[in-house]
Amino acid sequence: QTYYFDDLWLFEATTNQFYEQTTAGSRPMARKGHKMIARRFRSNDTQLVLFGGHNQDTPSNDMWILNVMREKSERRWARIDQYFEGQKPPTMSYHSMLYSERLNQIIVFGGLHWNETDLA
Repeated sequence: QTYYFDDLWLFEATTNQFYEQTTAGSRPMARKGHKMIARRFRSNDTQLVLFGGHNQDTPSNDMWILNVMREKSERRWARIDQYFEGQKPPTMSYHSMLYSERLNQIIVFGGLHWNETDLA
């Protein structure tokens, strides 16, 4: 049996312990094959950005952000891809993704794309 998770765990290096980061409101669907990067990690306003992945046979190209250091009531996942104008990458999993602080750009490369299986 396969399980897909949608929980968020952070590792605190000073105590060598993991803890589950709770969030308010809705969150991204459970998935695997996605990528996540941290922006503004040198400040006290770190933001996680999640892109792509899949659940079972359903690939995704959604993008979500989470401001990790906010108070729990303000720590909400926000889906942002529906506000993008112009071209978007196709649905994908197992891609590479990085953030260039100097360019202030997220760079996505490669990955797998497929069409959902038609069971009709």
